[in-house]
Amino acid sequence: RYCTAVTATLPPSLQLPQEVRGAVPAQKLRWSSELVPVVLKLTTYGICQAPVEGDLRGGASQSLSLYLFSEIVGLATVSDHPSLLVIVVQPSRRREHWFAISARDAFAGHVRKLGWTYAGVSIAELPEVNRGDFEAR
Repeated sequence: RYCTAVTATLPPSLQLPQEVRGAVPAQKLRWSSELVPVVLKLTTYGICQAPVEGDLRGGASQSLSLYLFSEIVGLATVSDHPSLLVIVVQPSRRREHWFAISARDAFAGHVRKLGWTYAGVSIAELPEVNRGDFEAR
């Protein structure tokens, strides 16, 4: 609910560009190596992770997690998996969040652009990692 409520109150000059509006289907890689379907919504303040509509783990309008641009340290790609993107946040939270996104590079580009445009935050492009790094943790 929080994701939609804040975005809906923005004046037209602060609305997101048409090409990044809406939700991006993704899969969150859990520590058990299970891929869970989620939806990532880009906003003017960060990335909202919401459940897929009809998912019994939460209501479709519920936000499962919010990654504020101000808390995102950087984004990393995964060398041995072309759709995996790692969102690295400040140490006060669990640091790494792994997502499989079909248009990974375009999504990462939009995140960096929106972080700078709306929050004045430069989101770093971190060194590439591999899936073994995730599974070793």
